Amino acid sequence: MGICNLIESVSAFRRKLDIFEKDIAKHEFINFPTILEYKKENSEEDIAVFVRFLSDLRDEVATRFQDFAEIGKLSQFLKFPYEVDASAEWTDVAAKLFSVSKASLQVEIIDLQEDISLQMYKTVSTEEFWGKHVSEKYENCKKVAINLATMFVSTIFMRIGVLENEFFEEHISVKVDGRSPRRHTSHLLHPSYIEL
Repeated sequence: MGICNLIESVSAFRRKLDIFEKDIAKHEFINFPTILEYKKENSEEDIAVFVRFLSDLRDEVATRFQDFAEIGKLSQFLKFPYEVDASAEWTDVAAKLFSVSKASLQVEIIDLQEDISLQMYKTVSTEEFWGKHVSEKYENCKKVAINLATMFVSTIFMRIGVLENEFFEEHISVKVDGRSPRRHTSHLLHPSYIEL
């Protein structure tokens, strides 16, 4: 699941920055053997610049991805709906982000967790579980799951469009300076190709 993996990666990176900063501040350099070698050769050099850099980077990542902390609380619900606590903080976040009733969501997640007909789908992919097997009777749960899973879909489609344009610009020349355009066989792959 794309959003969950992104949240996990950002969270892991933030935690690693903390370790890296402490590593350098304590002069251990277990994660930075190159700095250790540099420090051996230049004992007079102050390593505070490295600590400041990591501290600034950590602060910048925290600022840029501050919303991920809240969204991250929901990723557990999306991936493992049978394991979440219906009264935990994720329901507050879901209610706020996706305009659902917290009370209804809490009751629905308990019903979903106890629904014997869904138990057999515990091991299917997250996409299949929410897309094919969870019925509309769990409308709030499904709304939260689908909204969370598709948060960045428009960005993905925009990027696909950019890549497609780059491909066609690279492989199909347009008549600009009076000369005939260069033809490539790749233009035949695109259904909307029009002879220029």
